[in-house]
Amino acid sequence: MRTFPTRAVLGLALITLFACKPGSGFDDAAPTDDGDADTDADTDSDTDADTDSDTDADTDSDTDTDADSDADTDTSDTGLPPIGSGVINEVLAAPPAGNAGNANCDGGRNPDRDDFVEIVNLGATDLDLSGGTLSDAAQVRHTFAAGTVLPVGGTIVVFGGGTPTFDGTGTAGPWCAALPSEVTVVTASSGALNLDDTGDTVTLADAWGRVLDTMSYGAEGATPVSRNRRPELDTASPFVGHDTMPSSIGAFSPGTLADGLAISQGPDDTGLPTGDTGPIDPWEHTTIQDVRAGNWPAGTEVEVSGVVVGVASTGAFVQAAGGGAYSGIWVYGGGAFPGATVGDAMDVVGRVADLGGLATIDLTTSAYPGFARTGVGAVPATHVDTVDNLLTDPEPWESALVEVQGVIVDQAGIAGNEFGVRDPLGASQLRVDDLISLWSNYGDLQAGDAFTSISGPLAYLGRFKIEPRSDADLSIAPSILVNEVMVAPPAGIGDTNCDGIVNTTQDEFVEIWSDTPGTVDLTGATLLDSVQVRHTFPPGSTLSRGERLVVFGGGNPVFDGSSTSGTHCATAAGARYQVASTGQLGLNNTGDSVVLQAGPVTLDSVTFGPEGDQGESLNRNPDLGVTPLVLHSTVAGAVNAWSPGTSVNAAATPFSFTPTIDGSPAEWPVTTLFTSSAGTDTRIAWDDTNLYLAVTHPSITAGSLGVQLVVALGDGSGAGTTAGLALGAQQPTLAFPANRTLVWAVNDSGNSFATWTGATWSQSVGWLGTAGSSYAIDTVSGTVEIALPLAQLGAGLESDLTLALVNVIGGTSGAVVPSGAFSEGASDPDWTQGYAFHLRLDTLPITSPTVP
Repeated sequence: MRTFPTRAVLGLALITLFACKPGSGFDDAAPTDDGDADTDADTDSDTDADTDSDTDADTDSDTDTDADSDADTDTSDTGLPPIGSGVINEVLAAPPAGNAGNANCDGGRNPDRDDFVEIVNLGATDLDLSGGTLSDAAQVRHTFAAGTVLPVGGTIVVFGGGTPTFDGTGTAGPWCAALPSEVTVVTASSGALNLDDTGDTVTLADAWGRVLDTMSYGAEGATPVSRNRRPELDTASPFVGHDTMPSSIGAFSPGTLADGLAISQGPDDTGLPTGDTGPIDPWEHTTIQDVRAGNWPAGTEVEVSGVVVGVASTGAFVQAAGGGAYSGIWVYGGGAFPGATVGDAMDVVGRVADLGGLATIDLTTSAYPGFARTGVGAVPATHVDTVDNLLTDPEPWESALVEVQGVIVDQAGIAGNEFGVRDPLGASQLRVDDLISLWSNYGDLQAGDAFTSISGPLAYLGRFKIEPRSDADLSIAPSILVNEVMVAPPAGIGDTNCDGIVNTTQDEFVEIWSDTPGTVDLTGATLLDSVQVRHTFPPGSTLSRGERLVVFGGGNPVFDGSSTSGTHCATAAGARYQVASTGQLGLNNTGDSVVLQAGPVTLDSVTFGPEGDQGESLNRNPDLGVTPLVLHSTVAGAVNAWSPGTSVNAAATPFSFTPTIDGSPAEWPVTTLFTSSAGTDTRIAWDDTNLYLAVTHPSITAGSLGVQLVVALGDGSGAGTTAGLALGAQQPTLAFPANRTLVWAVNDSGNSFATWTGATWSQSVGWLGTAGSSYAIDTVSGTVEIALPLAQLGAGLESDLTLALVNVIGGTSGAVVPSGAFSEGASDPDWTQGYAFHLRLDTLPITSPTVP
């Protein structure tokens, strides 16, 4: 038998028994304090002394002194034995038509003979029904024969008549299987039960007329199915149609549980063998799928089996071994949750509950809590889906293992240790939470980070979230970039490794850069040209986010500030240097390729032609971008012909500025200020979290009606639309594909945030102040400051931006005046000009390139 905490045996009342007091038995010769006042005139002359010790006020006048020794056998004031625990569990009043209604399996259906009442002994002792009765609302229909004793867990089924046949030969249906030995089948002693289809009351009473159980039904009795307790064997349970019972075998199940299992096992308690005579478990054994389908109301005690797929401090996610829809459930144990590990096969007994929307088996409120390991289980297959599809219908996968692939972080640093991801072109955001395990690289996540896959149980905690179980459940897509390649160091001045020696082989180099959260271990990774592996990264080759690593062809790189070979030799923070493990990089001046490989995975690769033979390096443009290599000197901000370990202007620290959003632009540095010819000031800055805007204009001071600040944004990927959001008579053609647009009325009467869905602009009205955004207005200086979370912009390495003041009432044309400004004083936008801001470079805002 299953080893769960000790539990009390439930006495269930379902149908009531009546009986006439028997004519003999328990003869009370000398009752205790019975107060009888008999006046018999006994004149016998015997002189025996009456020695009985009862204290009743016997007023008879006989002088009976006989020494009789009769024993008073009362066990109570009534002189009756304790009442039994007989329970009515199932009643059939209207057998179905045809052979399907042959409930007693005697070969033919009869509306009177196939009626039945099923009674179970749920007590701790045998139940003697001898002389007891079954009655309907009209009269006694059956009197139990002498010697009718139900053992603990035993069952008796009373049919209206016929010749019940339950030896396995009956073919009417699955209920005709041979019944366990503890089940007795009889027919009504009156010849019929006569249960009224339109409504009746069935009563079970013992031989002394004491009601053991009773049940009533109405017009539903005419439905051709039995009425069954649900949960079974529970006196507090209502009667429902048998066909609605979990795993029901049909319209009825005389002598067994609704699913055909032995009643002596308890409600599907497969831990007890058939014929077990121990106490019946007072819970329903069912499946996780059945609980998730809502077939067991809150508060029901249930037993389920499954495999642990995730463990937290307060509970565990348990999933049915076969997996599939509705196969997972949260088992809540509170602060004292018992230990378990992923892959444990478990038996769980607890109370069905809903904890804030999460379907739960609650151990903390259960009268019979159990969480027992039964062995090792096979973890179910993970359901793989897209974010959009998964969130369209998440309920079937609640608490089950799920996996999303190829997702992009669009919101990092959410309160509660969460981040949000979405499909690259998806509309839905899925949160990733830390209920089970906090990913070690979580704190370094930024908008635009890509995951190859994220898996874990799907939980509803205010909204649906994936709960990764460890770092292994989050497979980050490494973002390692080959950023700069020196192919042909110039003679005489090409000491790129700063060791004091110019060597055209040793001074070749490849610079790589990481934008991967956390630290990437490159141990064993390789650099190849078109011919062979040229370098294998040694143990300890790690690269943290934002760091650069330079592999030289050879020599002794010196970057401690002591070299005099050029300004590129200054100490560079966040840079590492190695030399090729093969002794050279072997790059071909007239054209070659460079491939960064980690096992079978290509992290990045670049190709070049004869432009490599120009005496300067080839560099991404912009620096750290994903565009093809160009000559280093042509990259905006370049100060040397090469820059190993630093950005093109020999700086290693990305630009970052975090203003206070209070409406005052006083603390903004001049390097963030754009000024139009009409005197409109626009400030732009960013840090790792937000893009910041500050706009000063007389329309803001005046709160001009109909004038709106419009900011169109792209994520640098080229995805979006050049058809700007229409506002009144204004609809621009943008200089770059935009996928977000912010609109703010300068009188602060409203705002919206629009997202390009791929087909249309979808606006969220009143968005400012939500989703981590904020703004503040100073009407004296006429300034608005705005903070836009990069995660909401879809911004990764780059953000394209254009900004204008638009008069949506005046019907103005949007004339191009002036041609290079963000906005101009007449509230007519310059729609032709935009800027590209690289969010990981040291490039200052005012030096950002224009687009296109």
